[in-house]
Amino acid sequence: MKGINPSGWGRRVTRGTRLLLTASACALAGHSVLVEAAAPGAYRGPLADIGDKLNDAGFYPNVFIGEWYISNPSAGVHEGSHQWMTQVNAGFDYYLEPLTGLKGTSIHFMEGYVPWITHQTALDNYFTQAGDVINGSASGYVPIKAHLTRFTLEQELFDKHLFIEGGKGYVNDYVARPDCLNAFQCMSTIAITHKASGFNFPNYSNWFGRVGYNVSPTVKVQGMWYQYDNNASQTNGWEDWRPSNYSAYLVDLQYNAQRTARPAAAEIMGYYNKIPQTDQLCATCDKDVTNWQGGIFASGMQTLWRPEPASPKMLQAFVSVGTAFNEKQTTSPSVGGMNYALDTGLTMHAPFKSRPLDSYSLQLTMVQLTKDEQTYLKNQGYGDPGRREYSIGASAFFNVYDYIFVSPYAEYLINANAAFAGNDYVNPTHAQPSDGLGVGMIITIPFTHLLGLSPGRSPYDGHYP
Repeated sequence: MKGINPSGWGRRVTRGTRLLLTASACALAGHSVLVEAAAPGAYRGPLADIGDKLNDAGFYPNVFIGEWYISNPSAGVHEGSHQWMTQVNAGFDYYLEPLTGLKGTSIHFMEGYVPWITHQTALDNYFTQAGDVINGSASGYVPIKAHLTRFTLEQELFDKHLFIEGGKGYVNDYVARPDCLNAFQCMSTIAITHKASGFNFPNYSNWFGRVGYNVSPTVKVQGMWYQYDNNASQTNGWEDWRPSNYSAYLVDLQYNAQRTARPAAAEIMGYYNKIPQTDQLCATCDKDVTNWQGGIFASGMQTLWRPEPASPKMLQAFVSVGTAFNEKQTTSPSVGGMNYALDTGLTMHAPFKSRPLDSYSLQLTMVQLTKDEQTYLKNQGYGDPGRREYSIGASAFFNVYDYIFVSPYAEYLINANAAFAGNDYVNPTHAQPSDGLGVGMIITIPFTHLLGLSPGRSPYDGHYP
């Protein structure tokens, strides 16, 4: 259903001292929040002694608190709209070997809770008020406050080279982590993986099984089977198989050289699924349904400049792109209508010696609708700005106090489309979203690290810490 678009996405670690809270921990904001310790052991919270004992026993608690804000001061269908959301995620990684002797066996759990979100309904929320793909996709729709985000069993073999994992979890924790500094700007992930690829939106876990092999410390290959639930927002995540589940598959290759003098990373993922793709050229036209979708996600990051090998100061370039091969789909009434999405930009880390944890980024984003989606919008009278929408954005990442971080962003939208406001209920005047400014902010507190309950870093592949 249009308007159901909780969004959030992940990001890879790009240098050795960084820790990452990915989507299960940062659900609905984007698990692209970077958390970096100034140096190993530099910060020890008041409960660090207890945390040391827990970690030594193989237990890594994880409590994350986040606050998210998005707004469209001068863009969209309804200018000046906004959304606030509070997120709390709590869980653990438990490695059984220290206490039971079961080598390579671990359990991973995470429950998400949204105690507050700006009032919304399925057809009246920030998603439809903004109306366009780039700015509108940053919103969340959370009708049920608590959700199972992860509950999996993992087994590592052959000196941790081979890994097998299954249960319920969020697919984007493991693959397709773009390099945007602020999660709300990662359209290559939001527009493709959370729609065409069939990853449930953050905080809504997928049934999945994955198997992979760590070829080297920098190269990993894996494959996944997972179930996409097109009605996941109406669940609490604890349900078993549902009729609204559809099978999906992916293969993924990752390269991550974060400990080199000039860190670099790359990923390529191919996906295929049986999710119905609804194609409708006008509100009264017959619907055509094709029962497949496939595509590719690819990303790369390269450090261009670093004055000293161990310095946090560095300039990095990044690019990520997601595509959908089956273009016989529209956003109305289904969630689709995307041909591709591209993010590219530059990120400057630690430009000021007195602020070693801060980063700044400039970014260009481009999304392209399918020809049929553009035809639908034109036939409905929503103007014809073209299939491509662009944004030019800036973002920052500030460490304001120990493990408390703030990441604001601003972007200017060009050729804003009406993909998420293309019906008479949410847009009775058939207004074309205006170009203009979109802004947002993410506040993140990894609470267990602030307290010291997880002074060590969980070795779990699916999220950091």
